[in-house]
Amino acid sequence: MQTIWMLASIAGATILMWGLGRAACNYHPPRETRRPRTVSAAELARDPKGAAIEMVQRWSTHDFSGALELASGPVAEELKKELLACEARADACHREQVALSNSIITSATLIRKNPESATAKVATIGPGGQTHNYKVELAPAGPLWKVRSRKPDLAR
Repeated sequence: MQTIWMLASIAGATILMWGLGRAACNYHPPRETRRPRTVSAAELARDPKGAAIEMVQRWSTHDFSGALELASGPVAEELKKELLACEARADACHREQVALSNSIITSATLIRKNPESATAKVATIGPGGQTHNYKVELAPAGPLWKVRSRKPDLAR
């Protein structure tokens, strides 16, 4: 009888330690939870595909000042106009940014790349599954790539 009680106590202690270990391992206090690091525009724009994805994502989520970092030429002028329009209605624009930031997914395919230019097809999927396709032309600006044109891609 004593053997059965000893085996039962060892089994109970094992189950108790397993439960406590699992609870301790899964506990993450709010102050100690690691946040993803902030990635700079310089890191994102090292290659044309990354620059295309990030610029279209920022534009689609109404982060016009962030998109402006990755744009040049006529695209930059268009973004400046949209930024001024957004600043004119700041509260509504901020609400739109918050709503869109969690609901838009962007992907890209690099079509052509040479030292002077690159072309990418970028697709965004927005709220309700609404899809937008763009053909993006990029040019190097020092060590970074910047978008110089963004046109709707009707070929898809």
